Amino acid sequence: MKKILLVFKNRYLLTLALFVVYNLFINNIDIPFIISSRWELHKLRDQAVQVEKENQRAKEQLQAINAKNFELEKLAREEYFMKKPNEDVYVFKIKN
Repeated sequence: MKKILLVFKNRYLLTLALFVVYNLFINNIDIPFIISSRWELHKLRDQAVQVEKENQRAKEQLQAINAKNFELEKLAREEYFMKKPNEDVYVFKIKN
């Protein structure tokens, strides 16, 4: 008990302890805020990687469409269910 009192009698250590407690827990930018910000940053970076992959896939698809008319027809038929005038189109949906 006397050791604890000696620590609190030293005003420099007391000031340092109060400064550390204030900056870690009371300040607007405290430890929980920093942890949650880093977690959110990690999620946003993952989303950015996914968007970059989708962007790259879309660029490759655009190049393929520009290069070949066949690819354009394939895209129109598969994605947008377009058909030629005398064709019948059947769409099969898979149930889970």
